[in-house]
Amino acid sequence: MKEQDYVYSLDFVIPSGTTGPTGPRGDAGPALISDIITRYYSSTSVSGSVNIDVDNASNILLPNNSNCFSLYNDHIVINQPGIYEFFFSGLLTRSNTTDIVNLNLVVGNKDVIPISINSNLTEISFCQTRVIHCNTNDSILINFQNNGASGTSAQNLYIIVKKFSDFL
Repeated sequence: MKEQDYVYSLDFVIPSGTTGPTGPRGDAGPALISDIITRYYSSTSVSGSVNIDVDNASNILLPNNSNCFSLYNDHIVINQPGIYEFFFSGLLTRSNTTDIVNLNLVVGNKDVIPISINSNLTEISFCQTRVIHCNTNDSILINFQNNGASGTSAQNLYIIVKKFSDFL
C-alpha cells in the first residue's frame, strides 16, 4: 500500500432544480439573552471577598451600553430583576488534605454555587452553572474561605452572567 491510499476523488454532480419563490419575511423574534457580563477575578489566598481583575482585557459587557449591571472592585450589582444564568469556573488548591478551603458564588444573600475540596484531593478544577431569579440590587460576589493555612488558594476564577429576555 502507498502512503496516500486514503485519498479519494469524487467526481459527480448533484442535480438541482430551479429556485422557488421566496416567501414573505416575518418580524424579527425576541433575543433569548438581553445582557451578558464576563469577569475574571484575581487569584487569592486570603479569606474574604475576591477582587475583580479590572485590567483583564477579556472582561466584557454586552451590549456596551447595558444598564443591567453596576461594577465595583469586588462585586457586581444587578439593576434589573429577572432570570439569570451564572457560569462559574476556576481552580481551588490546598497544600495538605487537612486544610479547609471553600469558595462561594454569592447572589443576594444566597450561596448559589458553593465549591469545596473533599476527601484526599489537594486541588480541584471546577465549572458549574445555575439559573435563578434575581432581584434589583442583588450583589454578585465570590467569597474565599480558608482556615488560615498557607498553601490554600483560589485561582483562574471566571464568571459569566447572562440575563434572559423578559419574554420567558
